[in-house]
Amino acid sequence: MFSELKTSSLYRTTAFLLSIGIAILLLILGQSIFIPLAFAAFIAIILAPLCQYLENQGIHRNIAAFLCTLLGGAFVAGIVTFFALQISALAENVDTFEDNLNQMTVNISAYLGEYLGQSELGQLSSFNELFTFLMKDAQSAIGTLLVLVATSLITILFLSVFVVLFLMYRKDIRDFGVYLFEENGSSMRRLLLKIEKVVRNYLVGIFQVILILAVCNSIALWILGVPNALFFGIFSALLNVVPFIGPMVGSIIPAMFTVVINNSALAGVWVILYFTVIQTIESYLITPSIVGNKVRINPMFTLLAIFIGNLIWGIPGMILFIPLTAVLKQIFDEVSGLRPYASLLGELDRKKFIDEVQEVTTSSSGS
Repeated sequence: MFSELKTSSLYRTTAFLLSIGIAILLLILGQSIFIPLAFAAFIAIILAPLCQYLENQGIHRNIAAFLCTLLGGAFVAGIVTFFALQISALAENVDTFEDNLNQMTVNISAYLGEYLGQSELGQLSSFNELFTFLMKDAQSAIGTLLVLVATSLITILFLSVFVVLFLMYRKDIRDFGVYLFEENGSSMRRLLLKIEKVVRNYLVGIFQVILILAVCNSIALWILGVPNALFFGIFSALLNVVPFIGPMVGSIIPAMFTVVINNSALAGVWVILYFTVIQTIESYLITPSIVGNKVRINPMFTLLAIFIGNLIWGIPGMILFIPLTAVLKQIFDEVSGLRPYASLLGELDRKKFIDEVQEVTTSSSGS
C-alpha cells in the first residue's frame, strides 16, 4: 500500500511539516512582537463593525478608528475602575481579616515549629512577622515587579497603536491578500471574511460565557455569605479566560478569603464545591454550546492548542492559540491540498466538500 503512495504527497506532507516547524520557531523568537500584534488584530476584528458603522455615518476612517480604540480603552478602564472600587471596599473587612489571619498564623507557625523543627517559625506571633520573615530578600522582587509594570505599560501603548492601525488599514490588508493570490481572488476574499467571522464569533462567545459565569458566581457567593461577592464573582469569571489555571486561581482566592473572614474551614469548602460544580457545567455545557459551535474545533486539538500555546507563548499563548487554531482550520478548509488537516482539526465545510467531489466526478466521467 505504501509503495503506491505518490511521491508528490510525501513532498507535500514534508513541506507542510517543515513550514509548521519554521512557523513555530518564528513565533518563539518573535513572541515579544507577535503577542501584542495578535491581541491587537483580534481586538480590531471585534471593533471593525463599529468602525464601519461610524464610517458609514460620514466619519473619516482615521477618526473612526481612533474613536473605536478609545471606546475599547474606556471599556477596559471601566473594568479596572470597578475592581479598584471593589478592592477599596474590601477595606471594611481589613480588621477582621487581619485578626483572624494573625490567629491562624500563630496556629500554623506553632504547628510548623513543632513538627518541622523550625524554631524561628514557631516563635512567630502575627501575620506581619510571618510576612517579614518570608520577605527578607524581597527588594529584588520589588525591583522586578516595577520593571514588569513599566514593560506592561509600554506593551499596552504598543497594543493600542496597532489596534488603531489595523482598523485604519483593514481594507488594505484584505486587498493585499486578494492581490497576492490574484488568480484565486474570490476564494481569498471569502477566506478572509470567514477568518474575521470565526474570530469575532469566538471572542463574542467568550464574552458571553464570562457574563454568564459572572452572574452565577456573584449570586452563588452572595448566598454562601462571601464578603464582596460581586467582586469575587466577576474576578473569577474573568480569570476563566485563562484555561485550567484561571478557574483554579479564581476559586482558591475567594475560598481562602472566606475561610479567614468567617474563621471557618467549612465555608471555604462550600465555596470550592460550588466552583467545582459551576466549572464542570461550564466545561461540558456552557462553553461547548456557546463557543464550540462557533469555532468547530475538535476538543482534543483545543486542548492540544492550549498546551502548545503555553509552551510557545506562556499564558498569552493559552488564550490566543484557540482562535489561532480556528484561523488555521479555515485556511486548511479553503485549500484543497490541506483539506485532510482541516478534517483532523474539526468539522469540514461539508457542502463545499460535496460540491468539489461532484465536480471531480463529473469531469472524470466527461473525459
